Amino acid sequence: MQTVEAVDWLYKKGLQDLDEHKLDQARQRFGKILAMTRKSEYVERANYGLARVYLGEGNYFWAMDHIRRALKRNPNSAEYRYLKGRIHQFRKEYQKAAAEALKAVEDDLENGRYYHLLGVAVYHCEGYQAARRFLRWAIECDPGRVEPRLDLARIEISESHYQRALQLLKGALQETTEPEKIREAIRAIQENWKLCGTTAGNSG
Repeated sequence: MQTVEAVDWLYKKGLQDLDEHKLDQARQRFGKILAMTRKSEYVERANYGLARVYLGEGNYFWAMDHIRRALKRNPNSAEYRYLKGRIHQFRKEYQKAAAEALKAVEDDLENGRYYHLLGVAVYHCEGYQAARRFLRWAIECDPGRVEPRLDLARIEISESHYQRALQLLKGALQETTEPEKIREAIRAIQENWKLCGTTAGNSG
């Protein structure tokens, strides 16, 4: 197998490992890429993969280190900006998270994940109205995705809009791909008037 083919295979398998939350395997594959080649394109991808691995482990220092390396090679990547924003979000650096999410949105106006991150981050900076607007856009871009609806419901509850949160989730039952998560959230609100979890770490 030629080096380029091997590196491509390692990268694809590493992404698959990430999707399956096999972080150790993913780290090994991305590390092998760095050991095999100094070609900029592949080093950039390996750094992106390692940033995702470390974020999954909660190691924000090394996650930030690797995503900065990837961005140095490709500063125009919306996905890299999004990932950097997520790291800021987990570190509770909400203004920085919002700034990176905004850059990602400007590059891709139809990506619901980017609006989702922007809405969650903005809630801590600009407040309810701006966050609600961005989270609604996230839902419009990707109606089947559960997480933006849950985060919007959490924000509604934090603002004491309990009935609004309930109506939002009840209306989502037919649209989302994970209705059981919505039902669990509805039960939680009806029983406790709160929704477990926080808006700090739910952007996917």
